Amino acid sequence: MARRETPTVALGLLACCTGVVVLLLALILGFSIEGTPRAVADSAKGQRIAFPAVIAVLAGIVALGGRRHGWAFVVGILGALAAVVAVALAVLLPGG
Repeated sequence: MARRETPTVALGLLACCTGVVVLLLALILGFSIEGTPRAVADSAKGQRIAFPAVIAVLAGIVALGGRRHGWAFVVGILGALAAVVAVALAVLLPGG
């Protein structure tokens, strides 16, 4: 199990840090108080990218907390995949 501790920490940190950055982007996009179409599109984009980012942060924290257990590696992989989805949505969705 000790061989998987380093990759688990790396995956957990990747998921957690990437998720936090995307969550901050979603928060910034959601702070529009205007009623323009661009502001509505930005707010919708922020709401769509926040969900996988929250999953990435939570999975990263769980993977870091349980890094000595075998299941933590799988949770770290799921967190990293959620972070990739959050970044892909942040880049591909219109708005922002």
